[in-house]
Amino acid sequence: MNFIAKKDESMTGKELEIEKRRERGRSQRFMIKNVGTEPIFSLFSVKSVSGNTYRVEIRSISELINRCSCPDYETNALGTCKHIEATLIWLRKNFPKEFRMAKKEVKKSFLTLSYDGDITRIRLVKNTPIPGIIEKYFSDDGYLKGSIKDIKRMLGEQHEVEITDEVKKYINCYEEKENLEKERERLVRNIKKGKEKFVKLKYPLFPYQLLGSVFLSLTQRAILADDMGLGKTVQAIASSIYLKKLKKVKRVLVISPASLKHQWKSEIEKFCDEKAVVIEGTKAKRKKLYNEKCFFHILNYELTYRDKDEILSLNPDLVILDEAQRIKNWKAKTTQTVKSIRSKYAFILTGTPLENRLEELYSVVQFIDPILLGPAWKFMERYTERDEWGGIAGYKRLDEVREKISPIFLRRRKDEVMDDLPPRLDETYTIELTGVQRMIHDAYRSELKSIYARNKDKDKWPKEDLARLLELITYMREVCDSTLLVGETVKNHSAKLKELSLLLDDIVIEGGHKALIFSQWERMTSLIETLLNEIGIGYEYLWGGVKPKKRPQLVSNFNKNPECMVFLSTDAGGLGLNLQSASYVINIELPWNPAVLEQRISRAHRMGQRKPVTSINLLSDDSIEDRVYSTIQKKRELFNAVIEGYGTEFKVDSRQEELRKLVEVIIGKA
Repeated sequence: MNFIAKKDESMTGKELEIEKRRERGRSQRFMIKNVGTEPIFSLFSVKSVSGNTYRVEIRSISELINRCSCPDYETNALGTCKHIEATLIWLRKNFPKEFRMAKKEVKKSFLTLSYDGDITRIRLVKNTPIPGIIEKYFSDDGYLKGSIKDIKRMLGEQHEVEITDEVKKYINCYEEKENLEKERERLVRNIKKGKEKFVKLKYPLFPYQLLGSVFLSLTQRAILADDMGLGKTVQAIASSIYLKKLKKVKRVLVISPASLKHQWKSEIEKFCDEKAVVIEGTKAKRKKLYNEKCFFHILNYELTYRDKDEILSLNPDLVILDEAQRIKNWKAKTTQTVKSIRSKYAFILTGTPLENRLEELYSVVQFIDPILLGPAWKFMERYTERDEWGGIAGYKRLDEVREKISPIFLRRRKDEVMDDLPPRLDETYTIELTGVQRMIHDAYRSELKSIYARNKDKDKWPKEDLARLLELITYMREVCDSTLLVGETVKNHSAKLKELSLLLDDIVIEGGHKALIFSQWERMTSLIETLLNEIGIGYEYLWGGVKPKKRPQLVSNFNKNPECMVFLSTDAGGLGLNLQSASYVINIELPWNPAVLEQRISRAHRMGQRKPVTSINLLSDDSIEDRVYSTIQKKRELFNAVIEGYGTEFKVDSRQEELRKLVEVIIGKA
């Protein structure tokens, strides 16, 4: 790696990425075996220390036109990988004479694929004279000038040029996509004219859901990013049933958060007669469940890593990822395991494909199409702006990103497709802290000021100060809810609990409305539970310790039992639950991620809601809560810039710079 460090400044991004792989090929151990018929230009089996074995095809010892079956090769757009480089080193070392002779050996001309990070192109590698009728279709540097149809037409009868497997696969995929687009257009026309019903379910779909289901089915691998509450689950179920009707799908694997597994089973049973099995329990029990004959297998993300062998043996035709922001971190083990699951069809369901950073969207899209956005290094190079320290300062060309993902991406907002959805009102109640809350809060703020004062002119703050700073920010947020959250043991001082008591009296006891109450602090929900018991209001309580199996019962009781008026939850209940019987959502504090707030409100303001929904946010005056409120919206701006199409550029701050600005806001410097 020393060589790379020395060359870093003079190398282009592509050269540096290639050299990284050459270094890995030199330094890592591989078991290499020639499984072809030629000494050099042959097929090789390459096994890495991880235990994975890949197929390497050596076509040249000087050009980047060799092939490997590993995931890195398929996505890096470099024309090489560590397995190819290791094979070349192995050949040079063990077969020096044959390796030298290979430089003079003339091979047959062939067609290969070239990835430049933006588009995939067919390239002609000329090792022998090429007939003019073929050569005229290619540019001087060997790239196809015409269309894919020209390739099939001109190569139908000739034998001078070898068509490699990857080119054949590329041509077949291209033709299949064209046919799918035509079939999708035909199906949509017929559905709109009433000539075709698509699928028969126990309950009819809304028109927009029907079109969403058609999009999923006839795109094969697609992202459905509808607003929360528009019924992404039922659209995926309908698509699955349609593909089964066409005999294209025999087995579906649904991967969701643990809290939604049983809700998926419930929704499947509600809309169709297909059998669904939830994977859970001990390793032995899960093994039996994987072997059960059914159309839908449902499991949570955490199990993908533990049950990788069983999942791969399942060999699903369709994989559905629900709340797919769980794979937004491309380096996480769960993300890598999920992306190793192979299937012809794949649906991603998420109302928030991007929460904080553009890289999250890249990771989600990569599951659907590994090469659509190009290699990660090229994507980051093209769409991010770096500051002088190498950190991400902003994003650019976001219109290009939107255009690239458009063929596999569908998003509809509530106001676009559901005219009959009741209105939503958002209200913010400003709460005065109690005297004790104010004293504790301001003491934390004073310490924050001291840390800022001694570090404001430094480029890098000491680790211990950064750690304390993050602690203080958390304590300030907690004390805005209650002094008991920060260690006060004598008395509970909480202006919000007093306000909540008044709200519940007005909304629930006098008004007869059902309400959802959310807090991100589990200790705060325990205090609210005590308050509900004192007032005598029936409720259900969902927190992280409630087993997934029991969650559907809580939801069912809240929706159907007239005595159960409140659904109290941490953000464990912010995903996927249908709680339309509530017409009020009370947020004890505002989450700093706007997507989490939308998830909370969408539990009530969703398909099936018949009453207006009021969202009430409790915000402590002259505190960390109201001072940070406006800065939180910046995260929402990035989502709008990319997903909603409101911009082409977006500026961000480095982690430390963002933290510095946050502190300045909290202490009143900004």
